[in-house]
Amino acid sequence: MDKIVVIGSSSMIAAQFTKVFSDQMSILTFGRTLKQDSFFDLEKFESFKNVLQVCDHRTTVLFFSAISSPEYAEKNVNYTMKINYEATCDLISSLLRNKTRVIFLSSDGIYGANSSICSESEAPRPFGVYAFTKFLVEQRFKGHILFKSTRLSYVLSTDDSFSKYIFDAVDDQLKIEAYGSLQRNIVCINDVLDGLKKLCENFDIVNSQY
Repeated sequence: MDKIVVIGSSSMIAAQFTKVFSDQMSILTFGRTLKQDSFFDLEKFESFKNVLQVCDHRTTVLFFSAISSPEYAEKNVNYTMKINYEATCDLISSLLRNKTRVIFLSSDGIYGANSSICSESEAPRPFGVYAFTKFLVEQRFKGHILFKSTRLSYVLSTDDSFSKYIFDAVDDQLKIEAYGSLQRNIVCINDVLDGLKKLCENFDIVNSQY
């Protein structure tokens, strides 16, 4: 393994991955802010070359970049399809042609229309635009030896959006809204980070694509 390229590196998990493992792995970060090593925006096709010129058969890409708000996706369907499916597939296709390994950050939302608690063995039944775009990307590259997808559930961290919501509500003495119909598995961020690191290191010997 030569280097890790993190696309969408300002997301919570991506930022933590870079922070924790930057001393152990050669990591390059790509995103829309000055904190990254190089600029990248899924909406700007010309920025794709910044990623592609550093990726080859010795590179593993962690693909975090996406419109990640399900609420925003529902209100902006065409734009979400353009970014989360069309632009994402364009870049991933180019990476795979470069013989670059791709780890795509998907979501357990692809099981969302199932009526019971699911495991990885359940057939995906995506609910909502956001989950549907993740499912479509997985289907586009189904069976490709250099493409793997991690279907993340609720990643628990002091910096995750739900925990921040709870902390802020407590600080401001606000009533917390709870939705009883939503059930998700919870995994601590340290386990997610370790899992991603091991997947990068053992990509070729992990049999499952998901």
